Order: sequence, then structure tokens, then C-alpha cells
Amino acid sequence: MYIESISFSKKPINGKGWEIKECNFNKINLIAGQNSAGKTRLLNAINILINMLINDKIQFNVLFKIKSKWKISLKDKDNRYIYELEIEDNIILYEKLLINGKEYFNRDKNGKYEIEYEKAGIKIESEISKNKFVLSFKYKDRIQHSSLESLSKWVNSVYMYNFGGSLGKNSTLSNKAEDIDEDTLFARINRDDKAVVLKFEKALNKEKEFKDQIIQDFNSIGYNIEDIGTTKIDINSARIPKRIKDVISNISSLLYIKEYGIKDKIFQQDISQGMFRVLSLIIQIKYLEYELDNFSATILIDDIGEGLDYERATKLIKYIIKNSQKLEDKVQLIMTTNDRFTMNNIPLEYWIIINKENNGKINFYTKKTHQECFEDFEDVGLNNFDFFSGEYYKHCIGNE
Repeated sequence: MYIESISFSKKPINGKGWEIKECNFNKINLIAGQNSAGKTRLLNAINILINMLINDKIQFNVLFKIKSKWKISLKDKDNRYIYELEIEDNIILYEKLLINGKEYFNRDKNGKYEIEYEKAGIKIESEISKNKFVLSFKYKDRIQHSSLESLSKWVNSVYMYNFGGSLGKNSTLSNKAEDIDEDTLFARINRDDKAVVLKFEKALNKEKEFKDQIIQDFNSIGYNIEDIGTTKIDINSARIPKRIKDVISNISSLLYIKEYGIKDKIFQQDISQGMFRVLSLIIQIKYLEYELDNFSATILIDDIGEGLDYERATKLIKYIIKNSQKLEDKVQLIMTTNDRFTMNNIPLEYWIIINKENNGKINFYTKKTHQECFEDFEDVGLNNFDFFSGEYYKHCIGNE
């Protein structure tokens, strides 16, 4: 299953706010735009919705009333799902699901709704708490609501990675015992882009070839290591240098690498930020392939290539795209950037240009929506970045 399109708005009551108007996606996508244009907001709109549905909990901490709306269209081999949601002041005002154009449920602001029980073959009126989601409640029932199984799998297979962040360099989940079951713990770990150490250890315990694959893929980006592993630590030990204690928190293992020709191990706190981001992202994406049964995923990567030199940014992007293409229909890839090198190395057919108006509305331009404009520029012979920096897409649209 993959996202066809999404619309989203977030507005204070009696305020202007901002709005994403029907952004259409391909299987591979690069969202290109200036700083503060709304690239990260778009990914967060998807990720916040997913987190709320998984946890069945509204996740807005606000000091004033805000109204948020989602409309997301999803498609698998057989069906199209359109899910709509409206939340105001941490109360669900509206929630609706269409499957192939037919209404599956439609709840009102009082939590009342009618839904078909498939095995029984009847529709039943019901009521749910004003801050709980019908979708989260019903997709767990595979007997009476088998039509929601594909949607349930998608909700639980969306993963976001903030390439401009630490990606677990300074912290990760501890594998110390917690008062939750193992399945819940690892479901949480799967979606945590800082839990790279635990993901590495878990995949390695399952498949010994995992390490060799990581070394091979990492070196293909332009690095030169011969080994990678983890070592257990006691953060309270007097032998741990203070500089390490100051930057490592809630962690039970450290990741290390060994470069060719260098005897000493290089632990994660001493690996450069850019180098660690690349290593972490490769480990975490490869982990999904090794760890998850019937692997299928929507992968969101914010600020891809941030902080890398031209050569390695180029190789990383090509690696991620090639890896996604190799997995055929199993992966949808959505990346954001404002880096010219990144833009120049991704074909325009994958581009989504994002542009924010003064009124807060965010518009999108793609080869699907403005085919002639994109194709005309491809014949000009300039590099892809010029299409964005020269605002060629705007002039072309204006001359239509």
C-alpha cells in the first residue's frame, strides 16, 4: 500500500494557520523547497497521524485551540482508501473512511457512528469516546472488519528518519528490562530513528550476514571500514570518561567501527556526525528488510544529504533510490531536501516542488500535475537545480 495524496491543515481558531492542499505522491519522491516552505511539515503531517492511530491517542499539546484536518488517499493492489479526520481542542469532530468510494464508517463529534460487521452482514450503530479513533479500534478486529487489515498493516509500517538530526549518535533506547512485553518494546524500537544500536544488535542476532551487508553498503557510499560491532557499557562505571557520559544517555551498548589500516575501534561518539548519519540510516533501512516479515514500508526521510559532501551525498541518494527500486512494490520513498547537489542527482520525474504562499497555503508542482512544464525543461539542457532555483516551474505555469 502507498500514499496517493494527502491534504492537511492546522489553524488556530480565529487564526490563519497553514494548509497543505492535495500533495500527490509517486512510489519515489523528492520534496524540494526553500527553508520554511513546509517540507518537514508535510512529513510531520503524515507521521503525527500515524502516531495517533498507533497509540489511539491525540498528540497535540496546545496552549490555545487549534483545528487540524487530514484527508489521505491510500491504494493497494485491489482497493483505494480515503480517510478523513478533523480534531479541535483535542476532541475528534469528524472521522470518516471510504473504501472504493463506499462509506465504511462516519463518526460525528459525539462519537456516534454506524459500521458494517462483515461476517455478520449487518450494520451496527455504536459510540466511542470523543478522543478515541474508530479506525484504531476497529482495524484490530480481523474477523468482523477484515477489509481494514491492509490499512492496519500500512499504519504500522510507516517509518520516519530525520537525517538532519542525530539518528541515535548520542542516545538510543536501552535494552534494559521495561515493564512492557517484548513485542511492544520492539514495535516501539522499529519506529524510533534513534534506536540504531538495538536495531543493529537485533538484526545481527537473527542474520549473521547482516554485518557484512552493512559494511559493503556503507563502503559503497565512499567510506572504508573493515568491521562494525557493538560493545556493552555501564554508563555509571568510573572507567567511562566524563566526555562520553556527558553525551551518551540511557544506552546499554555503543556502536563502533574499524577503518582499514587503523588498529583502534572508533566508537559512535567519536564518529563524525555526517558519517554516523549515513551509517545509521543504512543500518535502519536494512534492518527493516531483515527484521520485518512480509516487508513493506513507507519510508520518510527529512533533509536527506544534510551535512555531507557532494560525492557522498550523491552516492547515498543513488543508493537509497536503487534500494527502493530493487524492492519493487514493497517500498514508497518520500524524501525532502533544499540541497542543490541532492536535487541534481534525482530525476525530475520524482520531484515534488513545494511553494508556500503568503496566506499560508502550500502548493505542489509535479510531473503528474504539470507534465508539459517539466518535459519542456528537460529539453533545455540545464541541471535540475536550475529548474528550482530559477523558479522555471512558476514561469512555465504562468504562461500556460
